[in-house]
Amino acid sequence: PEQAATETFKSLIEHLVKYKKVSYIIVDEAHCVSEWGHDFRPDYLKLGNLREKYRSIPWVALTATASAEVAKD
Repeated sequence: PEQAATETFKSLIEHLVKYKKVSYIIVDEAHCVSEWGHDFRPDYLKLGNLREKYRSIPWVALTATASAEVAKD
């Protein structure tokens, strides 16, 4: 998520979306926000800005360690 906050990444994703080269946006370790709170890595929360901007692109949150409670969250 830290890279997604950089101007270089924002420019790259804008270019890729413009030319329809992005099918999905994948976020790994998604359990961290739920388990450790919103202070764990603030850049995870900034991903919401990208999600707002690119509403037509499906997002997938992945983790290999989510409990039932985390999955519900």
